[in-house]
Amino acid sequence: MIPETDRSSISSPEEITDMQILVVEDNQADTNLIKLMLIREKFTHNRFGKYQLTFAKDLKTGLDLLNNRVFNLILLDLLLPDSQGLATFHQIRRCAPQIPIIILSGFDDTNIALQAVRNGAQDYLIKGKVDENILTRSIHYAIERKHHKETFRISEERYKGVTQSVNDAIIILDTEGTITTWNIGATTIFGFEESDIIGHIITDIIPDMDHDIYAKLFQKSNDSSPSPVVNKTIETTGIRQNGKTIPIELSIVSWEASNGRFFTAIIRNISRRKRLEDHYRHAQKMEAVGQLAGGIAHDFNNILTGIIGFAELAADTIDTDLPAQEYIRSIIRKSDDAATLVRQILAFSRKQILDTKRVDMNTAVLSVSNFIERVIGEHIEFSTNLADDLYYIKADPTALEQIITNLCVNARDAMSAGGELTIETSNITVNARNKQLIDFLKPGKYAVLSLIDTGHGIDGETMQHIYEPFYTTKEVGQGSGLGLAMVYGLVKQHQAYIHCDSSPGEGTTFQIYFPATKVSPDTENRVVVDHVVGGTETILIVEDEVDLIVVTKSMLNQYGYTVLTAGNGINGYQVYQQNRDKIELVLTDIVMPKEGGIELYKRVYADNPEIKFLFITGYASGLADKEMVIGKEIDVLSKPYKGNQLAKKIRHILDL
Repeated sequence: MIPETDRSSISSPEEITDMQILVVEDNQADTNLIKLMLIREKFTHNRFGKYQLTFAKDLKTGLDLLNNRVFNLILLDLLLPDSQGLATFHQIRRCAPQIPIIILSGFDDTNIALQAVRNGAQDYLIKGKVDENILTRSIHYAIERKHHKETFRISEERYKGVTQSVNDAIIILDTEGTITTWNIGATTIFGFEESDIIGHIITDIIPDMDHDIYAKLFQKSNDSSPSPVVNKTIETTGIRQNGKTIPIELSIVSWEASNGRFFTAIIRNISRRKRLEDHYRHAQKMEAVGQLAGGIAHDFNNILTGIIGFAELAADTIDTDLPAQEYIRSIIRKSDDAATLVRQILAFSRKQILDTKRVDMNTAVLSVSNFIERVIGEHIEFSTNLADDLYYIKADPTALEQIITNLCVNARDAMSAGGELTIETSNITVNARNKQLIDFLKPGKYAVLSLIDTGHGIDGETMQHIYEPFYTTKEVGQGSGLGLAMVYGLVKQHQAYIHCDSSPGEGTTFQIYFPATKVSPDTENRVVVDHVVGGTETILIVEDEVDLIVVTKSMLNQYGYTVLTAGNGINGYQVYQQNRDKIELVLTDIVMPKEGGIELYKRVYADNPEIKFLFITGYASGLADKEMVIGKEIDVLSKPYKGNQLAKKIRHILDL
């Protein structure tokens, strides 16, 4: 059997002396007609040489000939004694995939013709509609196409096989470190065209390669001392044609050729990898600080709940005109200030309780625009550029306003001498085509909030710390350093992304990417309690902090409720079982020793699905996961709370 690569010639048309054509045709009349058209004197000599015809009257004979002889072209009838239709073509094609095939058939069927051509036939000619000009022209074109296709394939394989199939730079150096070969990948990374860089020294593009390394790298072939670079991978810095430096990964191997020793340097631009590593390290650092801040805030919220609660109870026990009333109000005000600070810390640590809704971000911007203009002052020109048909997002409207306000205050502080502040909204879809441009985003649709100022900008060192709590560039006493930290925490809590682009003297742009939601803003009517109303129902309080049990029970007693108490989930369930027909609402902390509030809820709910629950917590850690465990949204009141806030929330739940 003849090897596959030898069954057809790939010589150029000018080199063919005799064209070997296999004619697979069982009809003698058609065979004679083909002979007549191709063997006539005026067609015997052409630039392809003479036509040498070999005939086969059935498929088997044709396959045998193809396995034992070399042919340049096949003329094939689809209707043979031992095979019919496209199956005939497919068998010939499988046997000789490199040989051009022209189908010469009596089937005048467009669908068959299209299928044949799509599967590799060079042409589909109809018997009775073919003359000698059409046939010879089809043969010429088939051979030329074959030649061009084969030439292109070989050239393309060689080209790709050498350098062009990789994005990395592949550079060949001589023993002096001179660049002798430069691929497209190198142009992409460094910006130099091949004609501009050939003949230069490698240190022109890798300046950090010091003299000692350079000297040892390009050692003579008889020097067997180890090289600090050859056959190793190192990270260093490259310099582009425009003078900008980029982080690169460098691998160098040496090899011997007949004309001397050479080095191949494979260089990869690792800028994106470095950015991702920086993002990851920053996220880890922020997460660690957030965990610490969240833990402190949780304990502090418990303390504040007790302080505020006892202060309110004390205020209710003395005459309103006594001086002590003002002292108590001062205690409550300062406690409120402390609670605000704790909320900022919780926002940074992503543990602030959010009441998320499907909202229009444009509405949020417009709702705070007047306030922002007052806050930033007349010396700053404020404007908005809001996109039409902006994607809806799922967010806490209050938190969204906090994000916008804090960023605007940050911009104001950067423009003490005046400037411009612009808030923009836009839509973006991240997919495979543009993913590399925004490598910190997952594929999907986003509504983008941008705040652009013309302030003094942020330097690289400061940029590394802008989201850290208590980090500030202001004078002592001029700021808490929690503004951007709170923004960062709220953004992350919304599963969104924040990006800052700034440099000294060039202003600053903050962009926040909120995942889009397809549903329109929430418009459902909710029961709202405008004034404090008490009741006579029985409420079970489950809380491990004794002071909080005391103060919360006293608050609810003032509003007429009957109160039962327990110190953890296990005791709480026992109290519930003893009073299951009386208790209408369970007020429980989420995190408690022995058994927490979620576990208590599941046990009570299994016994009585109609009972109402209100969870109280110092922070929102894992609330979404807890809702998934329960299978529905849960009512939550965050600590610290006041008596009227607690009473309103309970009345609201009981009246639903």
